[in-house]
Amino acid sequence: METAREAIEQFPKGFAFVADQLRRNTSSVIHNFAEGYYQDSRKQQRRFFGYAIQSAREAWTSFDTAQAFGVARTNTIETGKALTLDLVRMISKFDGGPGRQASETGYRPQAAGHRIEVVRSQQGEGES
Repeated sequence: METAREAIEQFPKGFAFVADQLRRNTSSVIHNFAEGYYQDSRKQQRRFFGYAIQSAREAWTSFDTAQAFGVARTNTIETGKALTLDLVRMISKFDGGPGRQASETGYRPQAAGHRIEVVRSQQGEGES
């Protein structure tokens, strides 16, 4: 977000639309990541992490738009684009489940594991 702020400060008048997009894209990355991190279900985590990745890609596009209009220094734009791609890579690999403390989310890995075993045993009963 720091690089986005730097870029926005360089924009001349008339480019508020790009500044607004860049602000929303970059803040959306962290908000969606945080919301996904604190989800108890893997499906919900993946959904919000997917939103964070999409927002990072949109931020890359906003930096690219700023570059196309020539409204910020090349170094700032290139740094922003590189950081957004790094975020996509990191979030794509993130596994926020087992390492989290139960006190952070209320999630109890043992209970979840038990439920998985119950579901597996129920599925196995009908297959005999």
